[in-house]
Amino acid sequence: MPNNIEKRIANRDKFPNVVREKSKTANEIEQKFYITISHTIIEIKTLRYKPRKANPKKPYTFSNDKDIDFLSEQLLTIRELDLNSREKIYSKADEISKNIAEKNKKIAQLAEEIPTLKSDISQIKFFFSAVKSKDAMTQMKLAAAREKAEKYGVKSEDDLQNLQRRLDLIPMYSQNLKAELSEQQLELKRVQDLINTYEKITDDNYISELLEAQKELKAAEKSQNKTV
Repeated sequence: MPNNIEKRIANRDKFPNVVREKSKTANEIEQKFYITISHTIIEIKTLRYKPRKANPKKPYTFSNDKDIDFLSEQLLTIRELDLNSREKIYSKADEISKNIAEKNKKIAQLAEEIPTLKSDISQIKFFFSAVKSKDAMTQMKLAAAREKAEKYGVKSEDDLQNLQRRLDLIPMYSQNLKAELSEQQLELKRVQDLINTYEKITDDNYISELLEAQKELKAAEKSQNKTV
């Protein structure tokens, strides 16, 4: 028997044993996922479920199983975000959702602020350039411009420059918020995946849904082959 096959057979029980050992020190939430990983391994060993590679270029092992890898990702989310209870999981989802909503609101406000600020700065510049004019029409325009200067507390050229810098920095600030928003959306996706998987496991539906999805896929492939 080739050495590589002997090695794979010898290592066949290594991964399940590691899962069992880690389960012993896991919290209640983590244990549900370790148990589900063990059940998935049993379904694969008994040939009830056809395994899928996480990385198609590598040989199949339990460490390179797509479904086991997905469950392992949920365990990673639990540890990294310290979600050791159902309440914490749902609370985290709410927290991230609120942060995302706040950032979206702020980004929209910044986008609306740019044209307004540009217009106001233009009027304030006019105020400083024509403040000594005696022309009646100019005086009317100055009154409106003075209101803009008072709105931002601009009393000098330095104040005006600071306001201009504020305008110039808005795109960078907005870009930073968008980057943070993108990270939080990814984090929310992780927590939502965790919630969906946790609820399926809690309702004893996770493994049955895997088997049902595989059955439906086989039926679809069989039907497709008949039409070819």
